[in-house]
Amino acid sequence: MNQPAPSNTEHSALRNDIRQLGRTLGAVINACEGKAVYDVIEKLRRAAVKFRREGDVKEGKVLERQISRLGDDEANSVARAFSYFLHLSNIAEDRDQNRRQRQHELADQEPMRGSLQHALGLLQAEGITPRKVLRYLEQACIVPVLTAHPTEVQRKSTLDLHRSIAHLVEHSGSTLTPSERKQLEQQLTGLIVTLWQTRMLRREKLTVLDEIDNALSYYNSTFLTAIPRLYHDLAEQLRPVRGTVFDTKTRPLPAFLRMGSWIGGDRDGNPSVDATTLEQALLRQSRLVLRHYLEEIKALGTELSMSRSLGTTSPELLALSLASQDASAHRIDEPYRRAAIHIYARMAATALKLTGQNLAVRPTYPAPAYQTPEDFQRDLQVVADSLDLHQGSPIGQLRLAGLLQVVSIFGFHLATVDLRQSSDVHERVLTELFSAAGATLNGQAVDYQALSEEDRIALLRQEIHEVRPLVSPWINYSDETEKELSILRMAAACREKFGEAAIQQSVVSHTETLSDLLEVLVLQQETGLISPAGDDATSAGLMVVPLFETIPDLERGPEIMAKWLDMPEVSGRVRHAQQGIQEVMLGYSDSNKDGGYLTSNWALYCAERQMVEVFRKRKVRLRLFHGRADPWPAAAAPALTPFWLSHRAPLTARYGSPNRAKLFKASTKMPRWDDGTWKTLWQPHLRPVLRRQHHCPRPKMRTWRSLAPR
Repeated sequence: MNQPAPSNTEHSALRNDIRQLGRTLGAVINACEGKAVYDVIEKLRRAAVKFRREGDVKEGKVLERQISRLGDDEANSVARAFSYFLHLSNIAEDRDQNRRQRQHELADQEPMRGSLQHALGLLQAEGITPRKVLRYLEQACIVPVLTAHPTEVQRKSTLDLHRSIAHLVEHSGSTLTPSERKQLEQQLTGLIVTLWQTRMLRREKLTVLDEIDNALSYYNSTFLTAIPRLYHDLAEQLRPVRGTVFDTKTRPLPAFLRMGSWIGGDRDGNPSVDATTLEQALLRQSRLVLRHYLEEIKALGTELSMSRSLGTTSPELLALSLASQDASAHRIDEPYRRAAIHIYARMAATALKLTGQNLAVRPTYPAPAYQTPEDFQRDLQVVADSLDLHQGSPIGQLRLAGLLQVVSIFGFHLATVDLRQSSDVHERVLTELFSAAGATLNGQAVDYQALSEEDRIALLRQEIHEVRPLVSPWINYSDETEKELSILRMAAACREKFGEAAIQQSVVSHTETLSDLLEVLVLQQETGLISPAGDDATSAGLMVVPLFETIPDLERGPEIMAKWLDMPEVSGRVRHAQQGIQEVMLGYSDSNKDGGYLTSNWALYCAERQMVEVFRKRKVRLRLFHGRADPWPAAAAPALTPFWLSHRAPLTARYGSPNRAKLFKASTKMPRWDDGTWKTLWQPHLRPVLRRQHHCPRPKMRTWRSLAPR
């Protein structure tokens, strides 16, 4: 069922919101810039509206003359006024979309097309049960990756104001009393005055640390709450309560949707990224998520006030309570509070160990730190299971269920940071290392850069099987080589400290040959990420992820991946260290530049189909990393469906989002998980992949395939 067309009443509500915001902006401009500037802007606005509605060419020419006569200051004010009016209109349209969706749900009609309920209903109609969906989610992997964007000019201050204005607009309903409406209008005016007097663009380029802080600021307002809410909505559909709310089981869903980041680890083209920025990215991420856990545990301790004299507990919960060193006589018969206090003490110790800072906001006592997020989750699950067994399931759903899900998603690292570097840099680094070490191939000294591709592969494979180090602490290497080695060593240290999930991929830009991938294995072996081959050939390290960007790269990609997966040095790692999964990143920008939008998408589609076959023959799971903000643009989804979803493969996916402002705005102004950016992250997988797995009939697509170029 398509989204219903808005009624006249709904159009009226949207117009009222836009008029209210427009009037307030006009009053602000009049007060801040003066009546003369306001009159110029208003005159241009009316002329533009008339030209738009009537299409009179003369009016258009009049408008052009008026604009050409503006002075610099007037032109600046006019540009800002129209820009902000469009920003505010977008906020009103977001609110209107949410209003219509809510009215649709209140009318108890069929689920809207594109909604979670609609997708699951279609699966159910095809015989795919919730149990089968849950099994699929256990192996699914969907990761929005916030890519580095040092040239971003839109300010977080502006986005924060948009979110605050949206919050007020959302609550400007007809149920307000006169005094409440007056207060809301005053607050709205204050926010728009602030918006008008805030610089729209940055004057200085962001540092990497600025980027890290900028991105992290959205986790508290968005991701730490919105992502668990998606899981909650999904759990309600897949795990319907049988009986009453007291029969609910407080257990998290499989963590199929997580967050990723390139900020602090993407050094391709950004010389400011180094070992320090990588360490700071993970340190600050960890600090944020651990502080969130401490706040949630503290709230749990306040809320779980149940007395032992009025209910029973599990033996495991009682043991957790007895481990607490809480000396308060007032809580001696409150085992859940005592357990929460002990969990808080352990989490405070964990935060001190990982960040070097005391993040506790309440007095605590020395306790053993959690070694892994799973240890922390087990203690929380002890509390949840005790509640479930003793008529406390509704209590567990208040806060504990969400916290359990958050821990399964974010761990102690918050988001997985990828490393990325150009293959050209890896080539230069290894050229220097081989030269300094006096490396030989077939008894001859080598100049790595001058070798043929065949000889490069032979030399790299030879080095992978060497136990002795290639890098010497007694040699002074170039700044570029030292920087690359220090970043990889820092990655090894961060994985040891924050867990292997903190850094998992090394993306190789400009992958053009097989040696581009083997180079990264050698560098990992030299920096402690991978054990020497003679020690443990399948030791965990970073997955080497090729990035195929240009159309020629995409055409070579399947052949490169076939050779990569056939190499014994690689196939063992894929099976054991990577759990049978290999990721491939597809670039969109460069392929668009090469051949235009349609040719680029066709090349991407052909490369995907061929890779699917390569991976299928080798029984390896293909995980695609789509390097674009909108992997399935909502407006183009029907047209693109054949391109993206017609091949058969056990696919998982990650998405790089260079437009972080768009992703944040889609999720912070009025977050509703059934539409917009978030919908495109999971819906393209759910139905098509499950239909393939369960052999449901596929739509016939011979026509467009026969018309496409070969």
